[in-house]
Amino acid sequence: MTMNRRKLFFLSGLILVLVLLPWVFQAAYTRHILVMAVIYTFSATGLNVIFGFAGQTAFGLPAFFALGAYISSLLALKLGFPFGLCLLGTMVLSAGFGFIIGYPCLQLRGIYFGITTMAFAQILYYIVSNWVELTRGPMGLVGIPPASFGLGDHFQFVFNGELRYYYLVLFASLLTLFFLARLMDTRLGRGFVAIRENQDLSASIGIHPFWVKMIAFMLACMITGMGGSFYAHFVKFVSPIEFQWYFIGLTFIMVITGGIGTIWGPFIGGAIFTVLPEVFRAVETYRNILVGAVLILIVIFLPEGVMGKLAQWGKNRNLPHGEKEHA
Repeated sequence: MTMNRRKLFFLSGLILVLVLLPWVFQAAYTRHILVMAVIYTFSATGLNVIFGFAGQTAFGLPAFFALGAYISSLLALKLGFPFGLCLLGTMVLSAGFGFIIGYPCLQLRGIYFGITTMAFAQILYYIVSNWVELTRGPMGLVGIPPASFGLGDHFQFVFNGELRYYYLVLFASLLTLFFLARLMDTRLGRGFVAIRENQDLSASIGIHPFWVKMIAFMLACMITGMGGSFYAHFVKFVSPIEFQWYFIGLTFIMVITGGIGTIWGPFIGGAIFTVLPEVFRAVETYRNILVGAVLILIVIFLPEGVMGKLAQWGKNRNLPHGEKEHA
């Protein structure tokens, strides 16, 4: 069996499992966790675009998840936009804010870029915490309408249950992943990788590092903000706590666990580290210790991440026997 066919079978099986999961776990609480797992994969996928593909450590990027949640909520509550326009507006405005923040930050390299994005994330936190007239400050925004699509007032399909919402976010997440898979086969996608590997060398062959990194950052902000929009209309409440540092660190853990620079890695990592804390909830006292232990084991035995290891295993299977011994 060729590698491409094996990969096709693997992805088909994975998608089939994802489609059937809510029918295997039918409890409302379990389905709620499944929805949250898929929603958090947007943040991990967005971070993977700038961190995994383009090689830029944007520490503050996960804050765009919270920003997207606020943008979508305000468009719905203040302007009365339907969900479709809220989602579209969130994607456009998140990319716009990404340009505003990225323009000064991307003048810097390495850790300096990462720290600057973290500073902007902190600024966003103070804005939503203190602009009480708009965001209600620490009290948060409540009464966010559920996601729905329809034609005027005559027909509205409301995603008002865990099962419906699961399939909505799963479809959007898979669509995003397939888009990224196609993007990475284009000249722009190869430009991301070239800058990650050697920025100076890529500039010498005609790639403009600043604008390629800007596109990667804006795309990452858009995907992360989209996840925030889905989160707001599912939970129906957002507050400044979504900007907490714990979530920023958790998003990096999701990407590293799944596999940095892989298409499906952040999805797998996001699912693992959303579900895992809930599995260990039965032993609340030791929950964080157990989650930390799992992370350490993954870093030690799977430094390439889950999907990175699977890709490596697939390549080794296609090597002749003599080459496997030296691989």
